[in-house]
Order: sequence, then C-alpha cells, then structure tokens
Amino acid sequence: LIRCRVCGRSIHTPKCVYTETNGDLIVTATSFRCFTTDFVWSCPDCENLLGLLTDEEMIELMEGFDALDVDCDSRISLDDFLKYKHKVHKAKTHKPMELSEVEAAIEEFQRLDKPQSGMVDWWSFVDSRIVEKLSDRSKSELVACLTPLEVAEAKMFFRSFDADNDGKITLREAEKAYERWFASLWSKVLNCS
Repeated sequence: LIRCRVCGRSIHTPKCVYTETNGDLIVTATSFRCFTTDFVWSCPDCENLLGLLTDEEMIELMEGFDALDVDCDSRISLDDFLKYKHKVHKAKTHKPMELSEVEAAIEEFQRLDKPQSGMVDWWSFVDSRIVEKLSDRSKSELVACLTPLEVAEAKMFFRSFDADNDGKITLREAEKAYERWFASLWSKVLNCS
C-alpha cells in the first residue's frame, strides 16, 4: 500500500494509480518508484492545490490567464506575455517599457515556462500563481487548510523537536531538528530517485 501524506487514503497497486490518474504514465511511474521507499506521496486529489483556492481567487487566475493569452490559443507565448506587459505598462505610465523592464518581463516568463518550451499552458501558469495566492494568506488561514492527518503529523514532529517537553522549541532544538529533517529528506530523495 502507498498512503497519501495529506489525506491518508491508500492506493495499493500501480494499476490503481494509473486508473485514478486517468492513465497519466508520468504520475504512475513516479508513484510506483515510491512504492519501495517511505518517500512521501500525494494522491491526485490532494496534489491539486486548486481546491485550496476560493472561487474569487480561481476567477482571478482564469482572468489573469485569459488576459495574458492575447491570441486566445489557450497558451501564453513570450510574444503574448510581452504584448500584455507592454500594454499594462503603457496604460500606467504612458511610456514604453525600458530595456531593463523588458528583460525583467522575459525573466518572469521564463519562471512561468518551467519546461522551457516557449509556451505557458494553463497548468504551468496555475502552478506558479497558486503559490503566490496562497503566500498572500495569513498563517491562520493556511493552517485552516491542513487536513486532520497533516495537523496530527505536525504535532508529532513538534513534540519530537521539543527535547525538553516545555512546549517551545529553542534555537538549538530547532537547529538539531532541521539537521535531522534535512538528513532524513535527503536519504528519502536518494532512495526514490
């Protein structure tokens, strides 16, 4: 069995993962590689962060994508992106963009275009923008998004780092916890790759 680190739901065979992901071979292969390790895994439902957004945030994302998709082909090219940036800049300043601003816009596009294909599709756009949306939330709003399993695991980790059980983690305890966590994470990454 492989257990989702977020909701705790288990999927027991690669065939189940393949079925659950509608035949996505990449997700199936990645999940299968992790069956033989204790590397963390998220089920397809929990992996999709769109469920954490409010309706208003989703509408903002869709409108943002549509505004950048100047030629309405459901993909954003560098040309689309720069046209939009020029338009917005000119509306604000009544001047064309400076070379440094164009270079900054190109760098922003390259961050959106993770596979460096020259095009940004909806999912690449969402992946980058959803983190921005969530980072604008307060800590308490983010904590409210956690599942009961995540809260239980966070409490367990806190207790394991609080060496003297005083309900606080000192700087030294935090340093030791970080070292243990990083060593554990690194060994999991090595085992899963």
